[in-house]
Amino acid sequence: SLGIDLLPGTLEEALRELKKDKAVKEALGKAHHNFIEYKTREWEEYQEYLEKKGIDRKTMKVTEWELERYFYL
Repeated sequence: SLGIDLLPGTLEEALRELKKDKAVKEALGKAHHNFIEYKTREWEEYQEYLEKKGIDRKTMKVTEWELERYFYL
């Protein structure tokens, strides 16, 4: 076992863990900070979208925001 109980349930949780992971920080070097900043902004944009649309933060449904951002045709 690698000592991992569960994968993070949200990008916010993943970022919290990523910030603490010394191996990832070392592997990414200077890009570590930039990556975390980029993904933090992404999470904030998603939260703003949910609030604007009145969607529960804990929704398990794929949103239009996610489709537009991640699903390329």
